[in-house]
Amino acid sequence: MKALQICAALAAGCAAGPAFAQQDPIETCRKQSATDAARIACLEETVRMLLGTPLQASGEPASVASKETAPQDTSVAQLDPAPSAEPTGMGAEQVKRRQIEKGERNRDEDKAEPVGAVVTEFAYTSLGNVIFFLDNGQIWRQKDADASRIRLSKKRRYSVVISEGMLSGYRLTINELKKTLLVERLK
Repeated sequence: MKALQICAALAAGCAAGPAFAQQDPIETCRKQSATDAARIACLEETVRMLLGTPLQASGEPASVASKETAPQDTSVAQLDPAPSAEPTGMGAEQVKRRQIEKGERNRDEDKAEPVGAVVTEFAYTSLGNVIFFLDNGQIWRQKDADASRIRLSKKRRYSVVISEGMLSGYRLTINELKKTLLVERLK
């Protein structure tokens, strides 16, 4: 019970602000705690108060109350923050890739379903790459990195399947030719 009173006093001190900042909370816990368990509880509550974690409604520190009800495992895995919502912004793809490598994410949920479509029209760039106009309104262009050269006939109808590559990018497979090209979406 003495430890709870010490922790409550420290908590009040934390709320006091600058006056408390001049005192050393570690030294205060050492001086006012009779046992190691009381000192640890005091230090934990000081950290909780500094982080802004409130006391429980019963007036007991959350750390002490949880120790009384159930033993806590403080392994390193538990100290890692839980995966938050979908990462966004610069470098988000690296976070996703790292999560996949660690097995935290299922690669299948990131992969889009392959899209099947019919080529309504096609054209060639000055480098000989093909631009595909599909019936679903999408426009895909063969990437310069793909050295494959194909010739399509205006008299034939071509169906294609677009899928995500294993590492990155997209692949367009022309079913009738059984040919796969590296592509990028224009529209």
